[in-house]
Amino acid sequence: MNGAGRSLARTGAAALGALTVLLVFVLYLGTLAPTVLYYDYPELFDPAMLQAEAAVLGIGHPSGYPTYMMLTHLFTYLPIGDAAYGVNLASAVYGALAVAVIYGAGLRLSGQAVAAAVGALALGVSPLFWSQAVIAEVYTLNALFVAVVVAVLLLWRDRREDRYLMLAALLVGLSLTHHLTSGLLIPAGLAFVFVVDRKKLRRGGLLLRSLGLFLVGLLPYLYLPIRAAMEAPLNEADPSSPGRFLLLVTGAATS
Repeated sequence: MNGAGRSLARTGAAALGALTVLLVFVLYLGTLAPTVLYYDYPELFDPAMLQAEAAVLGIGHPSGYPTYMMLTHLFTYLPIGDAAYGVNLASAVYGALAVAVIYGAGLRLSGQAVAAAVGALALGVSPLFWSQAVIAEVYTLNALFVAVVVAVLLLWRDRREDRYLMLAALLVGLSLTHHLTSGLLIPAGLAFVFVVDRKKLRRGGLLLRSLGLFLVGLLPYLYLPIRAAMEAPLNEADPSSPGRFLLLVTGAATS
């Protein structure tokens, strides 16, 4: 394929990806919860609390969700609906972005835009994922973090540039401040590097730089004790002492 053909193929792939993401986002918007989610339904207890906590920059139940609180709070400033709607909308945006990244990863793996679009759509319109993208919940942001880490590792596999490994380490640390299941990315990422180029794991300088960036990614945890000291209006698990902070970020009960 000549240069013009490759350029046309890239343009077509980008257009198909954009169309896929737009379709999913429109579906989410059309089914988005319009306002406050009430406690009347046990399955909506956490989403209702997250709406209130994100609106006032509160501290959630273990593990506190500092990254979610700070990012999602920004959506409450949008001049669309009320603050609760803004929090719901954040889930839809995170979900659509996760679909976009999955499309990109699928395209890199298969080289086939149609196959990548089908895979991304399969995730985006799956009942479970869709249900979490239209209410206040933490799972679409978690999916976005995981997808981005996987995409960066695939980019490193193809280009073998250390900066992508270090970026992946930073993102894993950041994702851990959102959801504890992201900790599984650590052994999975190390296994991936071992399979692709195990010599990287013997480079002390690279490992130290990556560890440093991983620790930088954990900085959002500072939000928890700082916000507690500011007497946050909603504080489900007060992390005001080192012991309580440790219990909170490890997902243990603190009551």
